[in-house]
Amino acid sequence: MSVGRVWYFDALDDVCDRSSLNIVVGLRGCGKTSMLRDFCETMSAKDHRSVIWLDSGKGDQMRDGKKLLSVARDRVSIQNDPIVVLDNVQEVKGWADVAKALLEKGLNVYVIGSTKDVLLDAVGANLPSQYLEVTPLSFREYACMRPRIEEKTLLKDYMEYGGLPAVAILIDDKIDLIPTVISGMYSTALRDVVGRNEVRDMALMDALFVHLMKNIARSVSVRKVVSCLSDTYRKTSTETMDTYIKHLESAFLIYRSKKFDVISGEYLRTADKFYASDVGLRNNTVGYSEEEDKAAIIENLVYLELMRRSDSVSTGMLNGKEVDFVAFSGEERKYYQVHIGRDIRSLEKAAGILANIPDKFPKTVITLDDDPASKAQGVRSVGISDFLTGRD
Repeated sequence: MSVGRVWYFDALDDVCDRSSLNIVVGLRGCGKTSMLRDFCETMSAKDHRSVIWLDSGKGDQMRDGKKLLSVARDRVSIQNDPIVVLDNVQEVKGWADVAKALLEKGLNVYVIGSTKDVLLDAVGANLPSQYLEVTPLSFREYACMRPRIEEKTLLKDYMEYGGLPAVAILIDDKIDLIPTVISGMYSTALRDVVGRNEVRDMALMDALFVHLMKNIARSVSVRKVVSCLSDTYRKTSTETMDTYIKHLESAFLIYRSKKFDVISGEYLRTADKFYASDVGLRNNTVGYSEEEDKAAIIENLVYLELMRRSDSVSTGMLNGKEVDFVAFSGEERKYYQVHIGRDIRSLEKAAGILANIPDKFPKTVITLDDDPASKAQGVRSVGISDFLTGRD
C-alpha cells in the first residue's frame, strides 16, 4: 500500500462503479499512478480479478486511440472480468472512445490524466464519470514516509522541498538528486500543456510560471503581469496571459484563489491570488530563503491542506480587509487567518479580522507557535504543525 495514502483508497471505494468512468487526475509526479496501482492490486486480490494496465506514455502505438482500443480489446478478450486502467490519457487523441467501448462491456474502467482537459474530454463524449484529484503528499502522508524524523525537522524539510513522493524517498539519502527530479517533472508537465493546447511560445509560458511562483500568496493583476513580462521578456497581451494561466491551472501546476465578499456572498472581480501546487516545485523554480519566504510558503501549505479538506477555497474580503481563506464544504464555511509572528498584538489583530465576520461559522488563526494561546478575541488559534497533521 502507498504509505499514508489510505484516504484515497476510501474515496475510490466510494466512487467505484461499473456504470461510470472513474477518473484520477493530478499533477505530474504526485503519486496518482502508484496510488491507483496499489488500489487495483488490493481489489484484484480481494475479488480474484486481473488488472490490465495500458500506459499511453510508453510507445507511440498507445497514443493512437484506434490502436489503443484494439490492444485493449485483445487483452480484455482473454481475461475474465478484468479491471482496466488507461494511464496518461492526456497523450491520446480519442481516448474517451476507448473508455466508452470498455464501459459498454460492463468493465471497471479507470483513467489517469495529468490535465483537467481529461475531464472535459469525458464530458464532451457524454461519458458518465466521477473524478478524484490526487495531490502531492500532505504533511501527514509525508510524515508517514519518514517515521523516524522528528516533526520539527519534517516541517522544515516539507517547507523547503515539498511533498512530491519521489522527493520524500530521496531526501534522506540522495538529497542532491531532488532538483533534477523536480525539474524533470516540471518540464514534462509543461510539455503536456504545450502539446495539448498547441502553445506557440513555451518560453513565455515558463516566464509566466516563474513570475507567479515569485508572487505566491499575493494578489496578482494580469495587466501587471503583462506589463512586467513585456518589460523584461517580450510584448504580450492580457488575452494571452489569461489563456496561459488557465493552461497552467489545467496541468495542476498552480491553483487560483478567487476573492469572495463574506458579507454579500459574491465573488469579486478583483485580482486573484495564486498558489503553487507543490512548494518544492516553487522553491526549485525561484529559490528559497527561509527568512524571506516563510510567510508565503506557510500560507501556501495552508491553502493546499484546505483544498484537500474542503469542496473549494477562496480568499475572503471583509470591508476592504483580507481574510486569508474561506473554506467551503456544502453550505458550511470555515474562516482562517495565517499569522506569522509571536507577539500578542499582531495575533490579536489577526484574530480581530475574523471576529468581525458577522456569522457563526468556525474561525481559526493558524500560527507558527507550537503552543499558541487558545483564544484571542474569542477566536481560537492553532499551531501550523497541529493544523497540518490534523490535530486541530
